[in-house]
Amino acid sequence: MWKKLPLSLNRTEENFFEDDTRLAQSYRHCEQAQLSRETKTVRYALLGEGLREFLAYHANLIAYAHLLFSDIHRDLADQNEIFILTDVNARLMEIHSHPQVLESVITQRGIRPGALLSEESCGTNAVALALRYKDKAIVRGEQHYCQLFKDWYSVAVPVFGVDGTVAGCVDISTSRDSPLGEKLALAKCLANELHGFFKGNVVHEHGKNDVNHDFNHKQLRQRPYQVELTERQQQVLFLFAQGVSYKQIARELGITSTKTVEQHLDAVRSKLGAKCRRECIQRATEIGLLHP
Repeated sequence: MWKKLPLSLNRTEENFFEDDTRLAQSYRHCEQAQLSRETKTVRYALLGEGLREFLAYHANLIAYAHLLFSDIHRDLADQNEIFILTDVNARLMEIHSHPQVLESVITQRGIRPGALLSEESCGTNAVALALRYKDKAIVRGEQHYCQLFKDWYSVAVPVFGVDGTVAGCVDISTSRDSPLGEKLALAKCLANELHGFFKGNVVHEHGKNDVNHDFNHKQLRQRPYQVELTERQQQVLFLFAQGVSYKQIARELGITSTKTVEQHLDAVRSKLGAKCRRECIQRATEIGLLHP
């Protein structure tokens, strides 16, 4: 899917730094909020039932973002890349990376769906700046206000809704210094794809829409899905959704054959009523099987 994105790199952006004026203003906001520079974990905007309703309300958007992120990440040489989608209030909706990276950011920093990526929560960061100024933002490790993101190099681009207002934000981060211009170009393409989702004109390589754009969220929350997966099926589905290859899944779970991995995914596909294994991710996301 992602190879069809119109990826173009403006080489002058390789040396792009966030505007000093914007950074200074952000630092002042952090100081006014009396945020400690030693902050190492994020705050949560949503927990429990509130989080479940939030994820259900945005289930279609999250499912589509997950498909984009997983397809891109699967083909990247650097598996440390972290893909994030937030709403317009900087509330984290979707996060995707290698399973080991995800485990680290969740357990050590608390970054997972429901987390708040505003300045008041975690200081100067690319998401907060992109949402504030409705513009691209690149923040290098040393430019972050709090210790939380001091080893992160991040780019963020706002996602615009059908009416031209900001609806959310896409962020690509890595734990090491790397060419940020390429990430910025990719983040722009992702934001454009998600804008297409809001416009209802998302078309994939098969020439038809394969994401449901029905925004009857009340109906979505009430879908009568009752799916029971075995422990092994859940493990295989989770790793597959994170972009892990069949061979890696077999290795991590101690399965002797990739064919067995495929059989587990086919069983999940059948239980979810999905047409293909990839669609399993979308449906599993919609009913909460892939979220904490």
